[in-house]
Amino acid sequence: LRVGQVRAIFTLPRQFGEYPRALAYVELFTPFRARDPSSRMRQVSRSTRQLRRNAAVIHVDDIVRPCHLIPKMGESVAPRLI
Repeated sequence: LRVGQVRAIFTLPRQFGEYPRALAYVELFTPFRARDPSSRMRQVSRSTRQLRRNAAVIHVDDIVRPCHLIPKMGESVAPRLI
């Protein structure tokens, strides 16, 4: 099981032949890391290759379930924001 952000859902144009299944362009995240001690939530980050986001085209049928990602906040507030 791996987290991904669906960026587009599409079907192939007829000029590429008959392909009845819908596809999704997904930007991938790293595999789950250890739980954060303070929040007890699993951690992930964007997966990259050569400093570019790692992405894939998959069948929509392969998407298992939605999930919410919460950004990890810092421990202090920048003085300019106070």
